[in-house]
Amino acid sequence: MVRGTVSRAQWPSTRVSQMRLPGIKGLQTARQSSGIVADALGCPAQEVLVASTGVIGQHLQMEPFESGAPLAVSALSPAGGADAARAIMTTDTKPKNSP
Repeated sequence: MVRGTVSRAQWPSTRVSQMRLPGIKGLQTARQSSGIVADALGCPAQEVLVASTGVIGQHLQMEPFESGAPLAVSALSPAGGADAARAIMTTDTKPKNSP
């Protein structure tokens, strides 16, 4: 994200954590995945925050982002908070919701 811009979206990915992946490859993957999501949303990539959870140090494949981002965007809903909480569960035993 660029200083002074507004965040329009957070794109969480599960199973593999890019945030702890050292080197250029991890940064490139984060930028590429945020670009895919931005295209699906119709906004600049610097307005998409990337969050990852799961196994540390393994590279993500882009195919699930390319096919999943348009589907996820088409399913967006103001009432979708519970679905989002379930979607990002990895080792959690129940969804994390706020009242």
